[in-house]
Amino acid sequence: MAKNGVQVTLCLNGYSLSLADGAEGCIIYLAVSDEGAEPSVLTITDCNGAGTSSNYYVGEAGELIFDDGSFAWQEAYIAANEKNALAGGRITGATAGAISVGDYNQLYLSGVNIIDNEGRYGAGVVIAAHAKAVIDSCVIAGNRLTGEMKASERQILGGGVYCAGELELCGTTNLTGNRAQDAQNNLWLDETGTVTIGALGLDKQARVGVSGQAEQAVLTGYADDFSENFTSDDPTLCISAVHENGFTDLQLQEAVYTLTLVTDENDEPVTLEAEQGKSLADLYVNDPEREDAAFDGWYTENEEFRAYWLRVMKEIIDLYQPELLYTDGALPFGEHTGNPDYSKGLEAVAYLYNTSIRANGENRAVYTQKERRPEIYRVGVLDVEKSQLPGVQERPWQTDTCIGNWFYDAKQPYKHPDQIIEMLIDIVSKNGTMLLNVLQRPDGTIDDEARYILEELATWFPICGEAIYGTRPWHVFGEGDTRVTIDGFTENKTEWNSSDYRFTQKDGALYAFLMKAPESGVAVLKSLAPSEKVASVELLGAGPVEFVQSFGVLTVQLPEQLPTQYTNCLKIQFA
Repeated sequence: MAKNGVQVTLCLNGYSLSLADGAEGCIIYLAVSDEGAEPSVLTITDCNGAGTSSNYYVGEAGELIFDDGSFAWQEAYIAANEKNALAGGRITGATAGAISVGDYNQLYLSGVNIIDNEGRYGAGVVIAAHAKAVIDSCVIAGNRLTGEMKASERQILGGGVYCAGELELCGTTNLTGNRAQDAQNNLWLDETGTVTIGALGLDKQARVGVSGQAEQAVLTGYADDFSENFTSDDPTLCISAVHENGFTDLQLQEAVYTLTLVTDENDEPVTLEAEQGKSLADLYVNDPEREDAAFDGWYTENEEFRAYWLRVMKEIIDLYQPELLYTDGALPFGEHTGNPDYSKGLEAVAYLYNTSIRANGENRAVYTQKERRPEIYRVGVLDVEKSQLPGVQERPWQTDTCIGNWFYDAKQPYKHPDQIIEMLIDIVSKNGTMLLNVLQRPDGTIDDEARYILEELATWFPICGEAIYGTRPWHVFGEGDTRVTIDGFTENKTEWNSSDYRFTQKDGALYAFLMKAPESGVAVLKSLAPSEKVASVELLGAGPVEFVQSFGVLTVQLPEQLPTQYTNCLKIQFA
């Protein structure tokens, strides 16, 4: 033990320090007796090799490695210099927290990895109420709070860092992937805790997860906007940037989306609800004609992996800000498992939506999954693999399909461009979208046939694309007797006839796709009401064409040469 401004250099000289069997406490304790006294300085070296211990040892690269117990800097100042063991190196394996910074003391961490430690409070770093810590380009990850907390201790958290004092962040610091029990919990800000950005700034790659109370300030008074560096660990809260007088404040605020699953007395899912009186995203659909309403899932029942999956999803969302999150199955982790639990899936989706709102001011993210029960799929877009839905759907939906098989197979026949275009038109007319997989060789290149398909699509979209992009369904999806085959994983080419049309609309215009060009050169549409008076008709890619309307029936004279060999489209304007 040393106190009051003592400078200590500890050279292990190849030996080890360890607690006696059954003993508790710290191996080294540096104290400051009085407020305002000079701090003690600790430097740890190992002159003649790496000492080993059942408690900790200093590795060849300067690591502090814990096998058991903890090594706490209590009421100490750790100097920042090239000989400092906390300028580089690693701290891992502590079972009672890795580092503690006591009242009126300071700690500087530079390039230190604090990984996989456990503790009751602040498994990585504890910063007391009157203490200060500087964390510069460190990785604090995989640390976990253990033990059951009393009700009065619910807010005393800090899976990565517990801060009741002052925390200065800079460089490429990564404070993610830490937990309080099973919940994401990285930096816990006590009511007295503050966060500042160091003079060198915070790199754009830095990531810090924050927990605290609603309306609590995270950063105040900065000209730069650091909102992309910070995320909320609490799904009910989000990081909100407040811009005023050239400065940006970051605050924890109530999230727009908080998704919960409501169950009946038998714990069966009934509906999904959004808290805070907010509505769910407008991304829903129903399939009343499906006989087997439940999707056969295959998800793990391993709770540890489920928690790991959620941490990975949040990290992906933080790092890449995706606009589309796709689940190749039902909403995790419920359907057809012995241990159903939708909470982690719901938390991931809510985190996706809230992150998009924080970045864009509105939710632009889309989540897709394959569960067909309305009470589940209303959390996001229903995805139908290699099939379609009948009729105009109330909510948007998606077909995911591929030009051949899902993986490259030189023997697999490809769809022809006309089939892909016709599928797209039929899907869009019913309020759907198409996600198309283009196959790649193992080296990432595409073969000549895939290239041909893409080149043909590239000739069609400049002609008819305006009838696809940004459109909405009309009151009927089409006319004519031909229907696509709706049978799971069945995608036969549809044999259209000249009476078949598919409709979309945009900006007051009606678009009518001719699913098969009439040999007579005359298109006849029968779906218009007598009150819908046509003012003009244009064949996309060719210009205005002659038409006659009688009692609602629209007759259009087509040119001899159509603008595309694939499906052509009429643009109809009303008076």
